[in-house]
Amino acid sequence: MRTKKTALLTGATGFIGSHLARRLLRENFMVNILTRPASDLWRIQDILPKLHNHQVDLTNFEKLKITVQKINPDYIIHCAAAGVGGGKNLPDKEMLNNNSIGSINLIQALNEIDYDALINTGSSAEYGEKRTPMKETDICEPTNIYAISKLTTTLYASAIAKTQSKPIITLRLFSPYGPRDEETRLIDYAIIQTLANKNLSLGNPASVRDFIYIQDVIDAYMRSINIAKKYAGEVFNIGSGKETPIKLVVESVKKISGSRNTARWDIMPSRPWESAHWQADISKAKKLLGWTPQYDLDSGLTETINWHKKNQ
Repeated sequence: MRTKKTALLTGATGFIGSHLARRLLRENFMVNILTRPASDLWRIQDILPKLHNHQVDLTNFEKLKITVQKINPDYIIHCAAAGVGGGKNLPDKEMLNNNSIGSINLIQALNEIDYDALINTGSSAEYGEKRTPMKETDICEPTNIYAISKLTTTLYASAIAKTQSKPIITLRLFSPYGPRDEETRLIDYAIIQTLANKNLSLGNPASVRDFIYIQDVIDAYMRSINIAKKYAGEVFNIGSGKETPIKLVVESVKKISGSRNTARWDIMPSRPWESAHWQADISKAKKLLGWTPQYDLDSGLTETINWHKKNQ
Protein backbone atom coordinates (compact mmCIF):
# COMPACT_ATOMS: atom_id res chain seq x y z
CA MET A 1 0.00 0.00 0.00
CA ARG A 2 1.34 3.41 -0.99
CA THR A 3 2.27 5.87 1.73
CA LYS A 4 2.99 8.71 -0.72
CA LYS A 5 1.20 10.08 -3.76
CA THR A 6 3.17 9.18 -6.86
CA ALA A 7 3.85 11.88 -9.43
CA LEU A 8 5.35 11.62 -12.90
CA LEU A 9 6.91 14.87 -14.10
CA THR A 10 8.22 15.43 -17.61
CA GLY A 11 10.48 18.38 -18.34
CA ALA A 12 11.88 18.42 -14.80
CA THR A 13 15.22 19.79 -16.02
CA GLY A 14 13.51 22.85 -17.50
CA PHE A 15 12.58 26.14 -15.88
CA ILE A 16 8.99 25.31 -14.93
CA GLY A 17 9.60 21.62 -14.29
CA SER A 18 12.45 22.27 -11.86
CA HIS A 19 10.18 24.45 -9.72
CA LEU A 20 7.43 21.85 -9.86
CA ALA A 21 9.85 19.13 -8.76
CA ARG A 22 10.73 21.14 -5.67
CA ARG A 23 7.11 21.88 -4.83
CA LEU A 24 6.06 18.25 -5.25
CA LEU A 25 8.87 17.11 -2.95
CA ARG A 26 7.86 19.68 -0.32
CA GLU A 27 4.31 18.36 -0.46
CA ASN A 28 5.52 14.81 0.12
CA PHE A 29 5.01 13.35 -3.35
CA MET A 30 7.16 10.51 -4.64
CA VAL A 31 8.52 12.33 -7.69
CA ASN A 32 9.47 10.40 -10.82
CA ILE A 33 11.11 12.29 -13.67
CA LEU A 34 11.94 11.39 -17.26
CA THR A 35 15.29 12.54 -18.64
CA ARG A 36 17.46 11.84 -21.66
CA PRO A 37 21.21 11.12 -21.58
CA ALA A 38 21.90 14.60 -22.94
CA SER A 39 19.66 16.38 -20.41
CA ASP A 40 21.29 19.29 -18.57
CA LEU A 41 20.59 18.68 -14.88
CA TRP A 42 21.90 21.95 -13.44
CA ARG A 43 18.50 23.19 -12.26
CA ILE A 44 17.78 20.05 -10.22
CA GLN A 45 21.30 18.94 -9.27
CA ASP A 46 20.75 19.75 -5.59
CA ILE A 47 17.53 17.70 -5.36
CA LEU A 48 18.43 14.91 -7.76
CA PRO A 49 19.05 12.34 -4.96
CA LYS A 50 15.42 12.81 -3.87
CA LEU A 51 14.02 12.21 -7.35
CA HIS A 52 13.41 8.90 -9.12
CA ASN A 53 15.10 9.47 -12.46
CA HIS A 54 14.12 7.33 -15.47
CA GLN A 55 16.07 7.76 -18.69
CA VAL A 56 13.60 7.54 -21.55
CA ASP A 57 12.75 9.68 -24.57
CA LEU A 58 9.08 10.51 -25.12
CA THR A 59 9.47 9.64 -28.79
CA ASN A 60 10.38 6.03 -27.87
CA PHE A 61 6.86 4.72 -27.28
CA GLU A 62 7.68 1.12 -26.32
CA LYS A 63 10.23 2.07 -23.67
CA LEU A 64 8.01 4.93 -22.48
CA LYS A 65 5.03 2.60 -21.98
CA ILE A 66 7.10 0.10 -19.98
CA THR A 67 8.47 2.95 -17.83
CA VAL A 68 5.13 4.58 -17.01
CA GLN A 69 3.51 1.22 -16.22
CA LYS A 70 6.35 0.56 -13.79
CA ILE A 71 5.89 3.97 -12.15
CA ASN A 72 2.06 3.67 -12.13
CA PRO A 73 1.60 7.36 -11.28
CA ASP A 74 -1.37 8.95 -9.56
CA TYR A 75 -0.59 12.35 -11.06
CA ILE A 76 1.20 13.34 -14.25
CA ILE A 77 2.43 16.84 -15.04
CA HIS A 78 3.66 17.19 -18.60
CA CYS A 79 6.08 20.10 -19.06
CA ALA A 80 8.57 18.64 -21.54
CA ALA A 81 8.74 20.55 -24.81
CA ALA A 82 11.17 21.85 -27.38
CA GLY A 83 10.86 25.63 -27.32
CA VAL A 84 11.81 28.60 -29.44
CA GLY A 85 14.34 31.36 -29.03
CA GLY A 86 17.87 31.46 -27.70
CA GLY A 87 19.26 30.05 -30.94
CA LYS A 88 17.76 26.63 -30.21
CA ASN A 89 15.02 26.46 -32.82
CA LEU A 90 14.56 22.98 -34.23
CA PRO A 91 13.60 21.97 -37.77
CA ASP A 92 9.84 21.75 -38.22
CA LYS A 93 9.62 17.96 -38.27
CA GLU A 94 11.82 17.64 -35.19
CA MET A 95 9.73 20.24 -33.33
CA LEU A 96 6.53 18.35 -34.16
CA ASN A 97 8.10 15.02 -33.26
CA ASN A 98 9.31 16.27 -29.87
CA ASN A 99 6.23 18.23 -28.87
CA SER A 100 3.25 16.65 -30.61
CA ILE A 101 4.25 13.01 -31.12
CA GLY A 102 6.07 12.86 -27.77
CA SER A 103 2.97 14.17 -25.98
CA ILE A 104 0.63 11.82 -27.83
CA ASN A 105 2.95 8.94 -26.92
CA LEU A 106 2.78 9.91 -23.25
CA ILE A 107 -1.02 10.07 -23.20
CA GLN A 108 -1.29 6.73 -25.01
CA ALA A 109 1.32 5.09 -22.77
CA LEU A 110 -0.80 6.05 -19.77
CA ASN A 111 -3.99 4.66 -21.26
CA GLU A 112 -4.16 1.56 -19.03
CA ILE A 113 -3.32 3.45 -15.82
CA ASP A 114 -6.07 4.72 -13.54
CA TYR A 115 -4.49 8.09 -12.78
CA ASP A 116 -6.13 10.98 -10.93
CA ALA A 117 -4.86 13.82 -13.09
CA LEU A 118 -2.77 14.61 -16.13
CA ILE A 119 -1.88 18.28 -16.48
CA ASN A 120 -0.71 19.24 -19.95
CA THR A 121 1.31 22.41 -20.41
CA GLY A 122 0.07 24.63 -23.22
CA SER A 123 1.25 28.01 -24.47
CA SER A 124 -0.38 31.36 -25.14
CA ALA A 125 1.35 31.17 -28.54
CA GLU A 126 -1.46 28.80 -29.54
CA TYR A 127 -3.80 31.78 -29.86
CA GLY A 128 -1.80 33.73 -32.40
CA GLU A 129 -2.16 37.51 -32.38
CA LYS A 130 -5.30 38.98 -30.85
CA ARG A 131 -6.37 42.57 -30.25
CA THR A 132 -8.25 41.86 -27.02
CA PRO A 133 -7.50 39.75 -23.91
CA MET A 134 -7.24 36.12 -24.96
CA LYS A 135 -10.04 33.81 -23.85
CA GLU A 136 -10.09 30.03 -23.90
CA THR A 137 -13.06 30.21 -26.29
CA ASP A 138 -11.10 32.22 -28.88
CA ILE A 139 -10.26 30.62 -32.21
CA CYS A 140 -6.59 29.63 -32.15
CA GLU A 141 -4.53 30.88 -35.09
CA PRO A 142 -0.92 29.85 -34.38
CA THR A 143 1.72 31.56 -36.49
CA ASN A 144 4.79 29.34 -36.01
CA ILE A 145 5.62 25.66 -35.83
CA TYR A 146 6.16 25.72 -32.05
CA ALA A 147 2.66 27.11 -31.49
CA ILE A 148 1.23 24.58 -33.95
CA SER A 149 2.91 21.72 -32.09
CA LYS A 150 1.56 22.94 -28.75
CA LEU A 151 -1.96 23.43 -30.09
CA THR A 152 -1.90 19.94 -31.60
CA THR A 153 -1.18 18.51 -28.16
CA THR A 154 -3.84 20.63 -26.47
CA LEU A 155 -6.51 19.54 -28.95
CA TYR A 156 -5.49 15.89 -28.72
CA ALA A 157 -5.42 15.97 -24.90
CA SER A 158 -8.85 17.58 -24.73
CA ALA A 159 -10.32 15.11 -27.22
CA ILE A 160 -9.00 12.09 -25.32
CA ALA A 161 -10.25 13.55 -22.04
CA LYS A 162 -13.75 14.05 -23.38
CA THR A 163 -14.13 10.89 -25.46
CA GLN A 164 -12.40 8.48 -23.07
CA SER A 165 -13.29 10.14 -19.73
CA LYS A 166 -9.66 10.82 -18.83
CA PRO A 167 -8.85 13.46 -16.16
CA ILE A 168 -6.71 15.59 -18.48
CA ILE A 169 -6.65 19.39 -18.49
CA THR A 170 -4.35 21.94 -20.10
CA LEU A 171 -2.83 25.01 -18.49
CA ARG A 172 -2.12 27.53 -21.24
CA LEU A 173 0.79 29.52 -19.84
CA PHE A 174 1.57 33.08 -20.84
CA SER A 175 5.06 34.42 -19.95
CA PRO A 176 6.41 32.82 -16.76
CA TYR A 177 9.57 34.29 -15.23
CA GLY A 178 11.61 33.80 -12.09
CA PRO A 179 14.71 32.06 -10.71
CA ARG A 180 16.41 29.40 -12.88
CA ASP A 181 15.04 30.68 -16.16
CA GLU A 182 17.14 30.82 -19.35
CA GLU A 183 19.62 33.68 -19.22
CA THR A 184 18.74 34.59 -22.81
CA ARG A 185 15.14 35.43 -21.90
CA LEU A 186 14.28 39.09 -21.42
CA ILE A 187 13.94 39.32 -17.65
CA ASP A 188 16.95 37.16 -16.82
CA TYR A 189 19.06 38.95 -19.42
CA ALA A 190 18.02 42.34 -18.02
CA ILE A 191 18.79 41.29 -14.45
CA ILE A 192 22.16 39.71 -15.23
CA GLN A 193 23.32 42.72 -17.25
CA THR A 194 21.97 45.18 -14.70
CA LEU A 195 23.61 43.51 -11.70
CA ALA A 196 26.90 43.54 -13.64
CA ASN A 197 26.35 47.25 -14.46
CA LYS A 198 26.47 46.45 -18.16
CA ASN A 199 24.36 48.20 -20.76
CA LEU A 200 21.42 46.44 -22.39
CA SER A 201 20.86 45.93 -26.12
CA LEU A 202 17.16 45.39 -26.71
CA GLY A 203 14.45 45.37 -29.38
CA ASN A 204 11.10 47.13 -29.61
CA PRO A 205 10.33 48.87 -26.28
CA ALA A 206 6.59 48.82 -27.00
CA SER A 207 6.41 45.03 -27.40
CA VAL A 208 4.25 43.57 -24.64
CA ARG A 209 3.79 40.31 -22.79
CA ASP A 210 1.64 39.03 -19.96
CA PHE A 211 4.33 38.20 -17.38
CA ILE A 212 3.46 35.79 -14.57
CA TYR A 213 5.77 34.92 -11.66
CA ILE A 214 6.79 31.29 -11.45
CA GLN A 215 5.39 30.63 -7.97
CA ASP A 216 1.94 31.72 -9.14
CA VAL A 217 2.30 29.30 -12.04
CA ILE A 218 3.26 26.45 -9.71
CA ASP A 219 0.27 27.23 -7.50
CA ALA A 220 -1.97 26.84 -10.55
CA TYR A 221 -0.53 23.38 -11.27
CA MET A 222 -1.02 22.26 -7.69
CA ARG A 223 -4.64 23.40 -7.69
CA SER A 224 -5.21 21.71 -11.04
CA ILE A 225 -4.24 18.22 -9.95
CA ASN A 226 -7.10 18.22 -7.47
CA ILE A 227 -9.83 19.21 -9.93
CA ALA A 228 -8.77 17.54 -13.20
CA LYS A 229 -11.50 14.91 -12.93
CA LYS A 230 -14.16 17.58 -12.54
CA TYR A 231 -12.99 19.65 -15.52
CA ALA A 232 -11.62 16.97 -17.84
CA GLY A 233 -10.79 18.33 -21.28
CA GLU A 234 -10.82 21.98 -20.22
CA VAL A 235 -8.16 24.60 -20.98
CA PHE A 236 -7.20 27.33 -18.51
CA ASN A 237 -5.24 30.52 -19.15
CA ILE A 238 -2.49 31.11 -16.60
CA GLY A 239 -1.20 34.67 -16.73
CA SER A 240 -1.29 37.85 -14.70
CA GLY A 241 -4.25 39.24 -16.65
CA LYS A 242 -2.19 42.33 -17.49
CA GLU A 243 -0.05 43.21 -20.50
CA THR A 244 3.23 44.96 -19.77
CA PRO A 245 5.56 46.70 -22.26
CA ILE A 246 9.07 45.32 -22.05
CA LYS A 247 10.38 48.87 -21.53
CA LEU A 248 8.47 49.03 -18.23
CA VAL A 249 9.91 45.64 -17.18
CA VAL A 250 13.47 46.83 -17.82
CA GLU A 251 12.85 50.11 -15.98
CA SER A 252 11.49 48.16 -13.01
CA VAL A 253 14.57 45.90 -12.95
CA LYS A 254 16.85 48.95 -12.95
CA LYS A 255 14.81 50.68 -10.23
CA ILE A 256 14.70 47.65 -7.91
CA SER A 257 18.41 46.98 -8.48
CA GLY A 258 19.39 50.63 -8.01
CA SER A 259 21.36 50.52 -11.25
CA ARG A 260 22.12 53.34 -13.65
CA ASN A 261 23.06 51.25 -16.64
CA THR A 262 21.74 52.18 -20.06
CA ALA A 263 19.13 50.37 -22.11
CA ARG A 264 19.61 50.81 -25.85
CA TRP A 265 16.37 50.15 -27.70
CA ASP A 266 15.66 48.98 -31.24
CA ILE A 267 19.12 47.43 -31.45
CA MET A 268 17.95 43.84 -31.76
CA PRO A 269 15.80 42.83 -34.74
CA SER A 270 12.10 42.28 -34.18
CA ARG A 271 11.14 38.65 -33.56
CA PRO A 272 8.06 36.95 -35.00
CA TRP A 273 6.36 36.45 -31.62
CA GLU A 274 6.60 40.10 -30.56
CA SER A 275 3.25 41.84 -30.45
CA ALA A 276 1.56 45.11 -29.52
CA HIS A 277 -1.12 43.13 -27.63
CA TRP A 278 -0.69 40.02 -25.47
CA GLN A 279 -2.93 39.61 -22.45
CA ALA A 280 -4.66 36.71 -20.74
CA ASP A 281 -8.27 36.69 -19.69
CA ILE A 282 -7.91 34.68 -16.46
CA SER A 283 -11.53 34.81 -15.32
CA LYS A 284 -12.03 31.08 -16.01
CA ALA A 285 -9.03 30.06 -13.87
CA LYS A 286 -10.19 32.36 -11.09
CA LYS A 287 -13.70 30.94 -11.11
CA LEU A 288 -13.09 27.22 -11.65
CA LEU A 289 -9.60 26.68 -10.23
CA GLY A 290 -10.02 29.16 -7.41
CA TRP A 291 -6.64 30.56 -8.49
CA THR A 292 -5.51 34.19 -8.44
CA PRO A 293 -1.95 35.49 -8.93
CA GLN A 294 -0.40 36.59 -5.66
CA TYR A 295 2.66 38.39 -7.07
CA ASP A 296 2.59 41.69 -8.91
CA LEU A 297 5.43 42.53 -11.29
CA ASP A 298 7.60 44.35 -8.75
CA SER A 299 7.35 41.65 -6.09
CA GLY A 300 8.13 38.92 -8.63
CA LEU A 301 11.07 40.86 -10.03
CA THR A 302 12.38 41.50 -6.50
CA GLU A 303 12.34 37.77 -5.73
CA THR A 304 14.10 37.01 -9.01
CA ILE A 305 16.74 39.71 -8.54
CA ASN A 306 17.48 38.50 -5.00
CA TRP A 307 17.95 34.95 -6.33
CA HIS A 308 20.39 36.21 -8.96
CA LYS A 309 22.35 38.14 -6.33
CA LYS A 310 22.85 34.91 -4.39
CA ASN A 311 23.56 32.74 -7.43
CA GLN A 312 25.63 34.86 -9.79
